[in-house]
Amino acid sequence: MLAYDGKTHVDVIGYRRIAKRGKEISDIFRSVYGDAAMMTTVRPVFASQVVQNYVAQLGLAFIDAVYGPSSRYFYAFAGAPYFNLGSLQQVDGLSVDAVLQALDDSVTALPKQAYFEKNVAFASWYGLPFFAYEAGADTFGPGSIAAKKAASFDPRMLDLCKRYLSTWYAGGGQMLMWYTAGASNWDTQYGTWGLTTDLALTDTPKTQCIDQTRSGLLPPVKARNQVPGSFDALAYVENFEPYAERSKDQIRYLHPESSVDYLIYAPQAGSYGLVITAEAGRSGNLIDVMVNSKTVAPAFELRAGGFGVQLDNSPIAINLSQGFSTLRIKTKVENGGFGLTRFTVR
Repeated sequence: MLAYDGKTHVDVIGYRRIAKRGKEISDIFRSVYGDAAMMTTVRPVFASQVVQNYVAQLGLAFIDAVYGPSSRYFYAFAGAPYFNLGSLQQVDGLSVDAVLQALDDSVTALPKQAYFEKNVAFASWYGLPFFAYEAGADTFGPGSIAAKKAASFDPRMLDLCKRYLSTWYAGGGQMLMWYTAGASNWDTQYGTWGLTTDLALTDTPKTQCIDQTRSGLLPPVKARNQVPGSFDALAYVENFEPYAERSKDQIRYLHPESSVDYLIYAPQAGSYGLVITAEAGRSGNLIDVMVNSKTVAPAFELRAGGFGVQLDNSPIAINLSQGFSTLRIKTKVENGGFGLTRFTVR
């Protein structure tokens, strides 16, 4: 069953087995608690690595193909988007300012380094929210232990942690579990993970950060492709402005079975019309249009007016839930080729 499609590479089989075992554990809880308790009282989470999304893709694609929708077995998809010191992680002799600057730089780079858009799009495709099964400030390493501790007590850590959490929620992340949401020893090479060094010490910057975030309003979601609206076909998942010339190949040369994904955000659930603007050399170019793993327009034929002539195609009815959804364009038949230009959702 793990090789249902004939693929037998040990890595493919291994990663599929992880997902299969997760599904089996979900089934065990369902057999005890019943259907009504699943995804309410019992919430199995499928966890993987934010920087190696391929691992999770192998797992959930297998579940969907063999057992049905992953959302029946898992409540969420999760990763561990820590912020850290980057190349200075184990460097000795750092000042407190240097530690804080490195952590601040990491927060700034986090959406791209932790592939927020790719992971949110992946989770949305399977009908799952994106969680952080663990997260926080990673200062692990033998270098600059005293400076790392002092930085964790520094008042500037409060705003840094708040910006970190704001970045997470604005990027589409949902539940985040801080590691460790209690006290820990900050005098070793094993990191300043905790919110404090003593449970009696309740006013540390990280503790204040958690308290203020929990009692305040979450930041608005920052989404590139908001609907209703129009967006460039180059605004596909993990392709950011300024667009590289080579990135245009992804929307010009979509051969059969090739696909491109777009993460779109709907402030409100509803029925929308999707208009694809494209150029096609001749008739007969067919695409499958999919939203969150469901095909909404199979074998949709793009209008042909010749290359260089961009035409709007007939509106495609799509239903979007509130929040993020993943739009996928997949080539079914290529006849002379086509190029995607723009998407409009009304």
